[in-house]
Amino acid sequence: MKELKTLYPYGLNDKCGNAYYSEYRKERLVYSIFNKLIVKRNQRGNKKGLQNGIKTDKTIQNFIQKMKSLIISDGNWRQFCYSFIIGSSLQLLKKLKAETVLLAKMIGTDKCVLHFISDLINHRFMFLRHKSKQKNLLKIHFDNKGIEKVNIQSLLHKVTDTIPSFFSNKSPPTIIYTRTSSIGSRIFNYKNVVLDLKPKEWCAKDHPCECSKSPFDPNHGHVMTGNLNIIANHKLRVLLSKGPSYREANDIDWGKVFVCIKKGISAYVKTWCNKESVDVRVLSEWKNRLLLEVRSKITSLRRQRYYPKRNKVLDNEEVKSYLDRFHQQYVITPTDKAGNNFSIVCKQFYIHCLLKELNIADPSKKSNSQATYRHIKNRTKQTVVNKHISYMKAHKIALDSSQESLPFLYWIPKMHKNPTKQRYIAASHCCSTKPLSKMITYCLKLVQQTHKNYCTRIAKTRHYNKMWIVDNSVEVLDKLSICNQKSVRNVRTFDFSTLYTSIPHEKLKKRMAVVINQCFNTDGRRFIRIGRTSASWSKTRGDYSWNKDQLIDHINYLIDNIYVTCGDNLFRQVIGIPMGTDCAPFLANLFLYSYESEWMDKKLKNKDFDILHKFNRCYRYIDDLLCINNDQIMDEVMSDIYPKELSLTSDDAILSTNYLDLRIDIKDNNIHTSLFDKRDAFGFKIINFPYLTGNIPTKQSYGVFVSQLVRYARCCQDFEDFRSRTSILIDRLVRQHFTISLLKRTFEKFAESYYGLLAKYGVHASTTCVFK
Repeated sequence: MKELKTLYPYGLNDKCGNAYYSEYRKERLVYSIFNKLIVKRNQRGNKKGLQNGIKTDKTIQNFIQKMKSLIISDGNWRQFCYSFIIGSSLQLLKKLKAETVLLAKMIGTDKCVLHFISDLINHRFMFLRHKSKQKNLLKIHFDNKGIEKVNIQSLLHKVTDTIPSFFSNKSPPTIIYTRTSSIGSRIFNYKNVVLDLKPKEWCAKDHPCECSKSPFDPNHGHVMTGNLNIIANHKLRVLLSKGPSYREANDIDWGKVFVCIKKGISAYVKTWCNKESVDVRVLSEWKNRLLLEVRSKITSLRRQRYYPKRNKVLDNEEVKSYLDRFHQQYVITPTDKAGNNFSIVCKQFYIHCLLKELNIADPSKKSNSQATYRHIKNRTKQTVVNKHISYMKAHKIALDSSQESLPFLYWIPKMHKNPTKQRYIAASHCCSTKPLSKMITYCLKLVQQTHKNYCTRIAKTRHYNKMWIVDNSVEVLDKLSICNQKSVRNVRTFDFSTLYTSIPHEKLKKRMAVVINQCFNTDGRRFIRIGRTSASWSKTRGDYSWNKDQLIDHINYLIDNIYVTCGDNLFRQVIGIPMGTDCAPFLANLFLYSYESEWMDKKLKNKDFDILHKFNRCYRYIDDLLCINNDQIMDEVMSDIYPKELSLTSDDAILSTNYLDLRIDIKDNNIHTSLFDKRDAFGFKIINFPYLTGNIPTKQSYGVFVSQLVRYARCCQDFEDFRSRTSILIDRLVRQHFTISLLKRTFEKFAESYYGLLAKYGVHASTTCVFK
């Protein structure tokens, strides 16, 4: 197949290795895996044939017409298309990308033609992408906006002649910036509230509040809101409206600009010379010339204009005094599903909910057997940490001194629920089980992918779907496009309420052992070798490699050692897994998969093929389940599939529903998708894009526009949906000091790079029709 180039879309073969190429991806170029042809030349051409009119629009129109006639007459369009694209200049291919609307109209429903053309064009541009990809990074601390005005990237090109000729990599580095602290570090106080809490003393006293007099009382008799109007200080309210990621701009200080740039260049010189195995003095001329250019540019910028001083809001004495008083009465936390928004909760209510979850505030309502957390009184925090340290050392797992602590439990409001609820999270980003959880994550990701590959082969050969797990909405969209090949009758979504905190530990251990044992074998999967960012299968043992028994033992140890703190108290989680630890999503995913797979196997054994086919279009993202053409069978069998401890609830939708960030509607027996955002229903303004008035580099911030355009183009099936969403986004970004001219230029680059996404609309998505 690789020699004859017969893989899809170049031929009819679908499978090569563990990959199925009919599921085409732009990121996975098919042509690049083919065996290279060795062409023997006696003499090279003079390129005269390529220079006569090949860049003209007429050439493209002739190509489209010829392709159309060959497709209609069932001619050899592949050979013609291949010859044209391989022989065309890159400039002509850029123009061809812009004509994908005509191509989409030409090919109709046959995606093979568009995939063929896209793959060849992307293969032609692959060399340029690899060539422009910079491996060297020059890190500079972004102290103030003056650093961006120096434009170091352009100055680097002026001193390339001073790079020694024997260096293997002489390309200029990519500039990346480290940022100053955001306002969230000074606004959020939930961590201090939890760490300073003394549960016994708190429960022994009354803590009255004035929430009954507040208009910001939703359902609980206490303030829990995302509406910033509760903040009386105008300056602070305006600042918080920009989100916790906002960084107040510093005064432009040219002295600091030079110091930051010089420090970054000095560090980069050491890294560069280490890679080239030379002394740092070899680059002294390059460094001195570059610093001289920087000084010259700073001198020029100083003369151009006067930069006024900025007054930081959080340095204002009146604002600081008000914030201190506000913190005494309220807890400020992130918002569930809207992490860039502040939520404000009555302090008394926040602590009461936390202690109630830990079975302290109202222990009579939960028996010890029902409680999620068990109060540990015969051990100290340090005793548990020392136990973890000993375990890590015994198994040669590196543990940093900053990680010698236990996670604390906190909660954030679910503002999208009515009434609002709480999501409890263990702050595990820096704790004594973090390295172990991280390594287990890499292993479970590999185990999940191995099961996914196996189930894909089963689905291709035996036509039933054992693997319901999907990784993101992009994968869901691919699945939905397959569903549209047949008539779609109904759609339903289901949700596991409190999945993480409902999984019994003994069942979790047992199920994980079964899932892991199924993956290992005596051939190529005897060990899992763990790297810095991933894991891979290995036949032999190496550094940081585990066999199946070791992996199972590590998972069991982690499950048995889930501890959280609340103030000066220690708790062990005896039911469920904490939301916040690295491997929690994979544990939950594989736990549910084990039940789903087992149930499907039973149905196959009993030859219940009608039931099996009803579940061929089931997709689950952790605790969110989507069933298509299931005819409500899931309502009848859910108790047979999943353990009794898990509660599965459903909406009553049949023809339309919401799943992840998709709105799914059935129209004319086909699935129609558009963008859905839970945050649209929030009772306050959602903050999710950067403000360019902050202390951030302006040019890099335009990347958020591209990322949103890609998301809209993937989710929105109709051009009008895409256009309206984009118009709203543009208006919002302009209010946050983005400029129309740069947004237009960014949109043009997006349309060129992601032409395949826009082709489905059948109209030319130009700046004229989007920017109005």
